[in-house]
Amino acid sequence: MRFVVRGLNPAAGYRHFVFDLDGTLVDSGADLASAVNETLRGLGLPELPETQVVDFVGHGMRRLLQSSLAAAAPGRVSELIGPAIDLFREAYAQGLLDRTRLHDGIMPLLSELRRRGACLSLLTNKPRAFTEAILCGLEVDACFSDMVCGDDVAAPKPDPQGLQALVERSGVPAGLTCLVGDSAVDVETARAAGIASCAVTWGLRHAGELRASRPDHLVDDAARIADLPVVVREGGASGGAPLVPAPAT
Repeated sequence: MRFVVRGLNPAAGYRHFVFDLDGTLVDSGADLASAVNETLRGLGLPELPETQVVDFVGHGMRRLLQSSLAAAAPGRVSELIGPAIDLFREAYAQGLLDRTRLHDGIMPLLSELRRRGACLSLLTNKPRAFTEAILCGLEVDACFSDMVCGDDVAAPKPDPQGLQALVERSGVPAGLTCLVGDSAVDVETARAAGIASCAVTWGLRHAGELRASRPDHLVDDAARIADLPVVVREGGASGGAPLVPAPAT
């Protein structure tokens, strides 16, 4: 059972926010789709609709390319995945900031959280080289004290090891940490690590999918994240704060 702690001032709320990248902080779908289609063209394969490619995003580069190859060349995935990875790396490195931008409200949110003294981390299935290039290019790299990327761990999200490492290194208790993401994968990752989850509706996934994943919080405005009420599990409350059952959304 989960509860939300009501009546806390901001300083007593979450002290560690772990953010997903694609779809959560940045609108990157168009550049990802462009790189995938350039890869497919390089392999002599038909392009895919942008919306179809974006549906494949969220499980890391290899899964993105495997899914795209399966759609464009059924039965040839194992044959083409190696060359596809090489072509994609080159194509995406050249165009990862062509149309990728911060989502509305993200820069003010990060600034406000830092002003309050919160610890900010990043957890993404994107390779580190691409992640760092995007953060630097959008001038938000200094906002994050730590990050775990797709090639930093043996298993990507929803495996919880990356999130657990960020929590341990932050020095902030797990109960005061919230993972913010735009997909069921992020919610599953948080749940596996025993961390609160916040799903955002402006990303790459539909609100219905997010509701079905049962996040602890569901928001449609970035500004709301700064004042989320802390969610604790039964038996995990501290400080004598009053507890009420958490809402379904």
